[in-house]
Amino acid sequence: MTNILAIDDWAGNEITDYAPLVAAGVQVSINRLGQGDAYNNTGEANGTGDYKYKQHMDDAHKAGFLNDTYWAISPELPWQRQLDWVIKNYNPVNDDIDTFWVDDELINGCKPATIVNTVGNFIGAFQQYYHDKQCNPGIYTARSWWMSYMRDANDLMPLWQSDLEFWLAQYPRRDLIYKQLPSWDALKAYYPSGWTAAIDPPRVGRTMKEVGLWQWSGGPILPGIKGAIDINWIKSDWLAKHTKTGVVIPPDDPGEEENIVDQLAVTYTAQTYNQIVRDAPGTTGINKIGTLTKGQVLTGLQDVRILSYNSVWGKFASVGGWVAFVHGGTVYLK
Repeated sequence: MTNILAIDDWAGNEITDYAPLVAAGVQVSINRLGQGDAYNNTGEANGTGDYKYKQHMDDAHKAGFLNDTYWAISPELPWQRQLDWVIKNYNPVNDDIDTFWVDDELINGCKPATIVNTVGNFIGAFQQYYHDKQCNPGIYTARSWWMSYMRDANDLMPLWQSDLEFWLAQYPRRDLIYKQLPSWDALKAYYPSGWTAAIDPPRVGRTMKEVGLWQWSGGPILPGIKGAIDINWIKSDWLAKHTKTGVVIPPDDPGEEENIVDQLAVTYTAQTYNQIVRDAPGTTGINKIGTLTKGQVLTGLQDVRILSYNSVWGKFASVGGWVAFVHGGTVYLK
């Protein structure tokens, strides 16, 4: 199993040249959207989000990287207001990985029970809103922080955490913080020899998902980047499970739609949890007749309807209804 090198592309740095990163084998860019109910300090005054977030996403795609997004929750703010801001500024279409990371590292004067309540409600509402868009929430945190502050009024950790993916920041190489390295090859001398520890189970009899991402440095300065950047490892088998797959349909070329049907297979594998089955193609005013589990295979393709470049529907005999082939502008071939 190979560990994939990833950069944590937050708004405080600037990538001036992607060539050294590509040569070093970087494959993923995890981009910071913002915090709470506001954009970053570098954000646009009109409230449309962080311009460097959008710039990073575009530049990373051009360099051939997979894009992912993370955002920091502010526990002192109402979770509803924060969800409204995320919905306004985040579009899963732009991500190549199916996990949206909720960054939990702030206390801001709150008691642990308040933090648990804010995070838990946000996670639950996020899942409901994005459940059919191939986008699931995960937690980005330090193990020590999570174990210390994610405690309810009874000093118990939430049960729902065992359903989530974790990206853990351990920082074992604090000697790399703001250290200027002459090349990306020099980074190899600091590569970790092991993997990060998992979050402890919340209750007896419950198990946690294996940690797939590990942030192992505190931000060296490397060629091609202005400012420090965090270095992360992603387990290759985790990435394979969570990378969106399929044929991308460009939004600026509607003519591509004519060839979509020829690309579809007669079977389809559900890409998300609780993907909705409807009695007709589309979402507005269309009845829900069931749901699919992630990984469920549908057979017996009876019909295909193309509503727009990112809305392709298939009717399957095995479930007696219609499901969306497309999440984020991608036609799934599985």
